[in-house]
Amino acid sequence: MERGLYMAVSGALAAERSLDITADNIANANTAGYKAKTAVFSEVLSATGGDGLSQVAQVKTAVDTAPGVLRETGRALDLAVEGDGFLVVGTDHGLMLSRSERGQVSSDGYLVTVDGFPILDGSGQAISLPTSGELVDVSGGGVVSVGGVESGEIGIVRVDGSQLVAAGSRFVAPNAAVRVAHEGGSVVGGALEYSNTNAVRGMVDVVRASRAFEMLTKMIENFGEIDRRTSELGKR
Repeated sequence: MERGLYMAVSGALAAERSLDITADNIANANTAGYKAKTAVFSEVLSATGGDGLSQVAQVKTAVDTAPGVLRETGRALDLAVEGDGFLVVGTDHGLMLSRSERGQVSSDGYLVTVDGFPILDGSGQAISLPTSGELVDVSGGGVVSVGGVESGEIGIVRVDGSQLVAAGSRFVAPNAAVRVAHEGGSVVGGALEYSNTNAVRGMVDVVRASRAFEMLTKMIENFGEIDRRTSELGKR
């Protein structure tokens, strides 16, 4: 009976984790730059007792790198990547990758995200902009100009989707070293890429995971009831 109980508990935990991830996807269906996440699980054998007990273990949270919908905003410093690749942002936790950012000019004259993190150029450096108050423009290819004078070029990095891990609502993080370069897709100014989440599919996934969770929790309750009755019989 214990074998079945362990399997049911591990399965219920997996279903609960899947529900959490799917709910997060749905909640971010309209978030610019958000990439849908998927819980990836595998079957493992218990390392104790040599009983060959099969359980479910989470391997990782995979990132869906499929492109989202590109929408023009008319705001010059709204940035998106068209084609393969990611913008590179220097954060307090190291380099993060993003498909779309609402750029702005910081008080000390750097191109930054709404969080104040620098958006990096092809050399992995922050892009310094004159604070003259002149018009800032991003042309095709990610060239940033102020008052018609080129000030820098936004870098793009290409990373295999299997090397990415989720890092918040719009960032993903590489689990291996990446090199910032002018390669991959192109940077589009005046546009944002919105979430690649399919809300309808997400609702279907919620229903499926909810039913699995309910079934497995019922199994756990049944095993508990069997254990209780067995204990009572043993006292007679």
